[in-house]
Amino acid sequence: MQFEFARLLGEEAAGEWELASAGVVVPGPRHACATVRAMFDGDEILSEGVAAHRSRQLAAELLDGYALVIAASRDERAAVARLQPAMRDRTFTLREAIALAQEPLTPAQDVEEVAEQLNTRRGLGMLPVARKRRLLARPHPLDIPDTHIAGAVRHASALAAVRKHVHTLHGRITAALPD
Repeated sequence: MQFEFARLLGEEAAGEWELASAGVVVPGPRHACATVRAMFDGDEILSEGVAAHRSRQLAAELLDGYALVIAASRDERAAVARLQPAMRDRTFTLREAIALAQEPLTPAQDVEEVAEQLNTRRGLGMLPVARKRRLLARPHPLDIPDTHIAGAVRHASALAAVRKHVHTLHGRITAALPD
């Protein structure tokens, strides 16, 4: 998500944003997987960042100062809230943030105001509801399942979907912010 959002911001605007990533379960610092590296091979600027990327464990001090945190799943969103309870109102899953911003956001001065609007919309019934299925186990509609070990094809497909979601969220957030 971090690198795709940076790509959409462009080189000039990316410097105005602080983007980072961390994992809830990280066995140690690892490079981005080959599928992610391939996604950004053609991007002169981001390919260097992707190559230099190392996974890191989510920690409370990493959350300090962020106006908005986007997580892949409700479990990760909950981990952020446990580590830094004050971040609860500013932490959303990617799909949750998209759903909450489906109706255009009102103009905001900064990302903190965008997070406030998203949080205010949480109780308005704008989120998809999980449907119970007995035969097929499907992820909750707010979650993006971790497909790192699900095989290359499924992982690439999930990353392509995440890329589309990030593009949607980027458009909805930046539309509310001043140029």
